[in-house]
Amino acid sequence: MARPRPVFLHGLWRSGTTYVWSRFREAPGTYCYYEPLNPGMRRLRQARLDRDTPELMARRGHPVLARPYFAEYAPLLTRRGIRGYRPAFAHDRFALTPGEGHDALARYVASLVDHGASQGKVPVLGFNRTGLRVAWLRQRFASCDVHIDRDPLGVWASYRRHMADGNYSFFTFWLTIAERNAAHPVFAPLAARLPRPGLLERLRLASPKRSYAAALDRMGDEETYLMVVYVWAACALHALGHCDVVIDMGRAGEPGYAADRADAVRAASGLDVRFDELRATSAAEAEALIPREAREAVEREALALLPRDALGPFLDAARARARLAELAPRKAALLASLLEDFPGPA
Repeated sequence: MARPRPVFLHGLWRSGTTYVWSRFREAPGTYCYYEPLNPGMRRLRQARLDRDTPELMARRGHPVLARPYFAEYAPLLTRRGIRGYRPAFAHDRFALTPGEGHDALARYVASLVDHGASQGKVPVLGFNRTGLRVAWLRQRFASCDVHIDRDPLGVWASYRRHMADGNYSFFTFWLTIAERNAAHPVFAPLAARLPRPGLLERLRLASPKRSYAAALDRMGDEETYLMVVYVWAACALHALGHCDVVIDMGRAGEPGYAADRADAVRAASGLDVRFDELRATSAAEAEALIPREAREAVEREALALLPRDALGPFLDAARARARLAELAPRKAALLASLLEDFPGPA
């Protein structure tokens, strides 16, 4: 019997990725891993699996599920977390072209794929940290890739709301990634543009989380929004060129869209996944946070900051251009302005 083709889900945090992953988990014949590159993998224990109950995760704004979110990892637990996982997977080498080597990451992902397949099921990996590693993974695992997209303004507004409640995690993730990848040509302009906690500040605050929180407290809305637009644009263009299916949360309210996406997933993966509860994300709250002129100025600056030469190896520009219609018009227009700088038919 042929091995099942693994399914990889990709998307930024707060883009609807957990909901989509939960629907794959409910589909017949799947073995679904939640956030395989989460830094918590290094300290995952049975007690953590038992503690992260569906009720607790629901209070954090996640879908209510019948089993703990990390339940599929239970057979892979060791005294040092999940076998083969390394903390560097979460933030380091965030951009990988297909030709680059990363044996440790390849072995780790292969171990998850192999375990799921050994259960006679289709392995499904729900990623949030693969925005510029999709093609790299696809080349090695012949995966079926699904990209979940949300308007960067809505993503940013969700991060901002969490930060107002004392949860700096989402903005901190991107500051960490920008700093850890500051030498990479794709991230260098962003890293140079954002405040970075210095050594003295780190020593004074004694905690990376506190030092990043202090940096975020100094940043205004326009600066944090620029960071999100920059990352979203790079990852969305990469995904359009290399993913089999795009699910745009901004289009969820269109008649028949949920059924259409289920059909697209079935055609690409053979899986019967239902998105009956797919709901459009409202932009009204987000739009009220930054005046339109300021918002559009930030978007222009972020897109101008993206280095075209460095982005080139990560893009299939012709395919991305042909698929812009799969996104809501506002996002398609933003990305179309970027694609004008790459060769191929307009």
